[in-house]
Amino acid sequence: MTTSINMKKFEDLLKDLPEDKQALAANLFEELKFMKETMAELKQLVQEQGTIQTFTQGQTSYPRENPALAAYNKTLGKYNQTYKQLMEVLPKDDEKEQKDELLDFIG
Repeated sequence: MTTSINMKKFEDLLKDLPEDKQALAANLFEELKFMKETMAELKQLVQEQGTIQTFTQGQTSYPRENPALAAYNKTLGKYNQTYKQLMEVLPKDDEKEQKDELLDFIG
């Protein structure tokens, strides 16, 4: 699954950053794309399998949280942290406009 991220817009944002921050911003952005794709796959698994599954060990069965849901929730937290880090790297003078653009093409 691929995301609908406009790389040209992101490259334009990178050009406005000081050279020492460009690599960090690019790495954070790549991680965000990967996490977004991963969360989409995990979300689909949860929708197909449900949030609770029956786990059997030996002759005993019990309900447990779907491991895909646990992974989704963990990835979501990391996604939010990475997004915040990326926002901190972007220049502050056009902060609102850049955040809006970034949200548009990440989403």
